[in-house]
This record gives sequence, C-alpha cells and structure tokens, in this order.
Amino acid sequence: MSAGREKRRNNASVMPERSPATKKKARQLVRAGTSALPEESIVNIGVEIPDNAPDLSVNYYYLRLARRFRLAQTLTIIITVFFVVFMTTAYSDDITADNIKYLFRDINVRSQGDDAKFMNITYNADPTQCFSMFRGELVYVTGSGLTLYGASGGEGLKDSMTLESPVVKAGEKYMLVFDISGSRFSVYNSFSRLYSEELDYNIANAAMSDSGAFAVVTSSREYNSVVLYYDDDFDLSARYSKSRYVTGVAVSDDGNRIAIAAVDAKNGDFVTELTFYEPGLDSELAHIELTGVFPVSVDYMDGGFALLTLSGLYWYDIDGNFITSLNFRYKPYKYAVSDLYYIVIFPKNIVGSVNEVAVFSSDGKPLYEGVIDERITDIEVSDYGYAYILTQDRAVMIDIENSSTVSVPVSSQAKRILPTGDGTVLLAYSSRAIFLDFKSQSN
Repeated sequence: MSAGREKRRNNASVMPERSPATKKKARQLVRAGTSALPEESIVNIGVEIPDNAPDLSVNYYYLRLARRFRLAQTLTIIITVFFVVFMTTAYSDDITADNIKYLFRDINVRSQGDDAKFMNITYNADPTQCFSMFRGELVYVTGSGLTLYGASGGEGLKDSMTLESPVVKAGEKYMLVFDISGSRFSVYNSFSRLYSEELDYNIANAAMSDSGAFAVVTSSREYNSVVLYYDDDFDLSARYSKSRYVTGVAVSDDGNRIAIAAVDAKNGDFVTELTFYEPGLDSELAHIELTGVFPVSVDYMDGGFALLTLSGLYWYDIDGNFITSLNFRYKPYKYAVSDLYYIVIFPKNIVGSVNEVAVFSSDGKPLYEGVIDERITDIEVSDYGYAYILTQDRAVMIDIENSSTVSVPVSSQAKRILPTGDGTVLLAYSSRAIFLDFKSQSN
C-alpha cells in the first residue's frame, strides 16, 4: 500500500511545469463555473490543457442566441418579400390613387408651425378669391381651384375645380372647401384631396371640427334644411332634417357634439331654434327657442357653444345648458371666433366710420372694449391673446389681456388679415400676401 502511494507521489513530482497560458485557461475554467474544485487543484491536476484550447471568456449561450436571432431575421425578410409579392398580385385592383390618398390622410408633410416667418407670396388675382390658414400655410381658393402656399412663398398642394362662390372651413386635421351656390364639397389635408361628394341640393353652410368630423347644411324636397354629419372617416353618421331654415351649425373639437341654429317666423316675429345633438343618439340633448331674435351664427368655443344673433350673444355649455347672455346696443357688423375669444364689431353710425370693438371669453365674460375711428375691412382673433383689425390704411393688434394696441400703417386695398403665430399675421391683397410681425414693429 505504501509502495503504491510512493509511486504516485513520484509520478506527480516528475510532472512537467505548467505554462502560464495553461494556468490562465484553468483559472478561466474556474471562473466560468465549470468545476467546483479550487484553482490549485485545477492547475495541478494530471491532465494537460493545451495552449490552443477554446477561449473560455466567450459566453456560448449568447453566441447560440445571436445565431437564432440571425436566422429569425433572415426568415422574416423572406416572408415579408413573399407577402408583398402575394398581396400586390392578388389585390392589384385595390391599389388605386384614391386608396393611397386615404391611407396617408393624416400625414402633415408640409406643416410650417406657428413660428414660421413668411416670405412674400404672389398669386393671380381673381374676383372669387377666398383665403384661410391651414397647418401654417396660406390657403388660396378661387373659382378655378385651390392652392397652398408655404412660408417660403412656394406652391404646395394644387387642385383644380370649378366654383362660383368658394368657402373654406379649416380645422386642425382637415379643411373643407365648398361652393356656397353649388352642391359639391371636398375635404383636404396638406397633402391631397381626400374626399369629395356631390349632393342633390345646394350647400348653404358647413362646419369643420379639429377632430376631422364635419357637418354640411343642405336641403331636400321634404325639408327646408338638412344637416349632414360626417365622422373623421368621411362616413355619413347622422342626418338632421329641419322644417325651419338653418343659419348656422357647429361641431365640437372632438366631434361628439353638434349645435344647429334655425329660424322661421311665427305671429309676425322671428323664432330662433337652437338644438344640441350627440351623434349616434336619436333624441336631442337640448332644445331652446328664442322669440324675437334672428340667429346669425353658432360657433364652438372651448367647452361649449356661442350663439350670435342680431340683438345679442348667448353662451351654452357642451350639453346645451345656458351659461349667460348679453344684449347689444347696436347690430353686429363683423365677428370672429377662436376657441378662447369672441370679437364683435358694432358700427356706431350709418357710414361705418366709427366702430365699437368688443371681445368676450368663451364663457361670456367681457375682456376688452374700444373704438376704432375708421372703416373696418376685416377682423380676426387668435388664441395667443390677440385680436386683429384691418382698416383701409392700417393694421391693428389688440393685446386682449393688457388692453393695449399696436398700429402699423399698411398700403391700401388689403382684403384679409390672417393670424399665423404669436403676434404675426399675413395681409392678403388681390395678388400678393405680405408677412407682418407686430411685436417687431412695437419694439
């Protein structure tokens, strides 16, 4: 027995010295958890580890995982290619220009933003011209079609059509273009025309919401007025028929509420009917009748609706509950509405050379009152807190909160003043539009 132990000790004593590389691989084997033996046992074990052994610092689990992901990537590419080829071949009849436009209906490829500074814009003069702002671009509509102009002055979207009295209703998502004496309307984004429809009867009015839902006022053989409500997918979702004449319609920003103002005569006096609806419900949310007043317009404001009549303003919440009202001393001449502000102009004499200016909040609170001793060509109001007034020879910006004004002389014959940002506007003339920054003028 002792002889055997002695022999083994002798064999161990004559084993060759391990190289540093061999010892390093043994230590790596210990760290990798491949042996529970202490490092000294590995180093002194009677098995020679060759210097060209695999590098144990490589984690073979993650190496196998990477190979599997590479295989999955290759298979995905192959399947995608086969899918595209199959769908293109099997459904080639459905790949049309109209379907592609619908697919990209929400793309805003040319939006300039509110802080864009415009270069001068030129266009052909036209007696039927109509202006608006949409996604930071100037909308120019005439009897022959529509053109969008960006901040650089270049043309964007162009679409040809025939219109006698064009009108533009712009929201944040889409804009609606129709002919006030025709029966056709079209819906656009900044990229293309998305939807068009020819109605059986002429269009009297329309409203576009920020959600893309909109309403069109027309008529029928049985009713004096019919309001057609379309959701943001251009599906006709509701139809409201009125024996009275509809003078105004408004859709809330989310498209979930509709207000309709209509009028007729009873016992020698005007009767205004204001009804509120929720699309999808058969019954009315609210029904109001006002005797002795003539409705001019109903508009959506932040959290509710405002009804303008020839004798006063009425505010209602989103469900048609009355908030407040006020009576006018003079008949309104012009008005403009934003989500937060309502501006009304009242001529104080027959020729319109002296005008009272009043601005109200979305819940009917008076915010500003002043006088402009000139004929007023156009007015607008912006949610930045400014009201804009265009006269024959100057443009005026009213700071509603501070009740201060900035007046800038302008060349005559400007037709529209269009807010573009925080204290900036476009002045639209017959054949050109000019950018004006009121804040730089005041400085």
